[in-house]
Parts: sequence; C-alpha cells; structure tokens
Amino acid sequence: MTKTVGAYAVETGKRMREVRVARGLSLKQVEQASLGQFDADSLAMWERGQRGMPVAKLAEYAQWLGVDIRLLLPPGEDGAAWRQSVAAKEADRALRSVSATIASLTPGEANDLLVSALTERQAS
Repeated sequence: MTKTVGAYAVETGKRMREVRVARGLSLKQVEQASLGQFDADSLAMWERGQRGMPVAKLAEYAQWLGVDIRLLLPPGEDGAAWRQSVAAKEADRALRSVSATIASLTPGEANDLLVSALTERQAS
C-alpha cells in the first residue's frame, strides 16, 4: 500500500467512524443491526485505516447508514478518483439492470419503451 493510499484509507476511516458515532452506534451494534453484513472487527480495521474498504462495500455501508457515499470520501484528487470509480460502478450496475429489463421485454414492448424515451427526450 502506498503512502497516498494509506493516508486516504485513514481519512476515509475517520469519516466512517464520525458518521457511525453521530448515529449513536457502536461497532457491535452495527454488526448486529446489519445482521453481520458489516463485521465489527473489519469495520474497526477500516475505521483505523489499517485496511482500505473496497468501493462496493463502502457504497453498501453508506447506503446502510443512509448517507451519500461522498460524505465518507475525503476531498481532493484521490477522492475524485474514488468518486469516479464509484460512479462508474453504479453506472455499470444500472446498465446491467436496464439490459436485463430490456432483455425480458417482447419486441413490441421494447419498441414502445424506445419511442416513449425518444418522445420524452425531444420534449425536454
């Protein structure tokens, strides 16, 4: 782990802890309330910056806490890179969801959806 990544993990961990504490939650309470989705020991290591939390897991944690993931990300160039990574992952997930939905449509339904979207776009 480079020094930059380590410092970034420490800052992200500080923000994670601040939000958790502001919610009045202990590490054990998070583990119990999340039904083990967020293990207290792992959270403690992430909050201390001893390990970097994977972006997908950080997004899940932010959603579980009910906050925008950007609240957990430090500002600056590294933060921008992480935010871009998160946005790309969210866009990819949305695209896969839309693709699956479109794949389940009949040709007529797909055509109606496309016409509707084009009509909306031209109206705005």
